Amino acid sequence: MNYALDALWWRLQHPQVRDLAAVLTAPPLWKSGAEIPVSLLLGERGFRCLLDLDGRPERLAEYLPTAREHMRLGRYAEALLAFWLDFAPHSRLLAANVRVNGTQQGELDFVAVLDGIPCHIELCCKYLGGESGLPETLCGFNPDDTLNGKREKLQRQLSLSASEAGREVLMGLGVNADEIRRYSIVRGMGFSVSGSLPECGVYAQNTWTGMLAYTDNTAVLPENTAFCRLHRSRYLAPARVAQAQFYAGGQTLPEGMYACLKQRPDGMWHETQRWMVKERRL
Repeated sequence: MNYALDALWWRLQHPQVRDLAAVLTAPPLWKSGAEIPVSLLLGERGFRCLLDLDGRPERLAEYLPTAREHMRLGRYAEALLAFWLDFAPHSRLLAANVRVNGTQQGELDFVAVLDGIPCHIELCCKYLGGESGLPETLCGFNPDDTLNGKREKLQRQLSLSASEAGREVLMGLGVNADEIRRYSIVRGMGFSVSGSLPECGVYAQNTWTGMLAYTDNTAVLPENTAFCRLHRSRYLAPARVAQAQFYAGGQTLPEGMYACLKQRPDGMWHETQRWMVKERRL
C-alpha cells in the first residue's frame, strides 16, 4: 500500500484520531462475507466529524483508558470503536462486550443502532506475515496467532447473536433478534517477502500489505532509509512522527514492526511502507 496516496492521512494529525480513522475506514484484511459498509459506519457526517475531532480531540482522549499504551491492540481498537458508536450523530451504542451465557464463544463485541438499523458488530485487528503470503502461512509474532484460526473464530462470533442465548441477550437490550444485521470490521495488514498477497479468494481487495523480513537477514531495509519502530499501540494508522532513525545498511533489526518514512512539507515524517521483522521459526 502507498499510504501517501490517501489524502485522509495528510489531513488528520492527532494520533488517536488517526487510529480511529483507520478502524473506521481501512480496508479489511480478509473477506468475511459480512463486511460493514463504510458508509453505514461513518454516516453522512463521518468525515466532517473526524476533522472536527482532530481539531478538538479532548473528548476522545477522555473516553479512552489512560493506560492505553499498555493495552493489547485489540482492546485499544475496541475502545476507539466504542467511542465512535457512542459519539457519532447517526449512532446509538446499546452495549459492548456483552457476555452470552451458556456458550463457548463468549461475548458480542458491540450491539448498536446505525441510521436506525440494529447491528451486531465484531471487530478484529490482525498483523500477520508469511513468506509466500498464502493464507495458510500467515501468522503473527506469536506463531499460534494464525489467519485461518482467526477467520474461523470470527465466523463463530458473528453467529453468536443468532443462537438462542444470543437472541435472549438482544431481547434484553430491546432489539428484535429477527431484525439484527451482523457485521464484521476486520482491520490489519498482511506481510510477505514480496510485499504483496496472492489472489486466492481470501484477501479483500485493496487490503493493506507490507514487507516481511527475518531477524537473521541483515539486509532488511534499503540503505539510507528513514524509519521508526512502532509500538503495538501505533500499528493501526500510517505513522506520522516528528523524528526518524536512519538505516545505514547491514545492521540487524530486532523483531518488531517498522515504518519506512518520508519527510513531507509539514515537517513531519510520514509512513510510506510497513515492514514486519520476525524471528525465523522452523
